[in-house]
Amino acid sequence: MKLAMYLVKYSDDEDCISSSNYVQKERRHECKKKLGSVRNVRRFCKVCYENNSNQLGRMRAKNCTKKVATYCADCFGSPFLCINKIILACFVWH
Repeated sequence: MKLAMYLVKYSDDEDCISSSNYVQKERRHECKKKLGSVRNVRRFCKVCYENNSNQLGRMRAKNCTKKVATYCADCFGSPFLCINKIILACFVWH
């Protein structure tokens, strides 16, 4: 009962912080490097491969797309991405 009275008392008070004043922190995507031997860990950059396969076809895309060891753990499926594509690609997807 004391809790209810306390909440009622401060809900009418103007000094109480309203939920509209709270600022949510945006979730930032981070580039992470896969652990282990780079030779065994590297995968095609997802964005570069999609662009190359649309323009050149699958076979040529496999030959000319960069392999990278960096990925975004915050994105669905943890895609491997080039360092210069990390910021743009993650925010386009989300």
